[in-house]
Amino acid sequence: MSEPEKRFAARLEKMNQSWRGAEHTSDAAAYVHDTLELAWLAASDLFGDKVSPEIAVAIYDRIDEERLRRSDEDAKHRAEMVDSTTHR
Repeated sequence: MSEPEKRFAARLEKMNQSWRGAEHTSDAAAYVHDTLELAWLAASDLFGDKVSPEIAVAIYDRIDEERLRRSDEDAKHRAEMVDSTTHR
């Protein structure tokens, strides 16, 4: 684990111990961190030495939009399933 990763993990741990409800914030922070890292790797793979933080953030935004779209679809499907079983 790199030094920045160790600092990030230590900060998440400290936050989780310091106040109630912090798990939602730390979960979100870890999601953003990991997804942005994935976006950076994708951008580096696609654009090589022309990669920039702006490209990585644009890829992150697209990943998150797709995650939200799929989450919405899943929620609609679950609601339809519940609806179909309760209206028989």
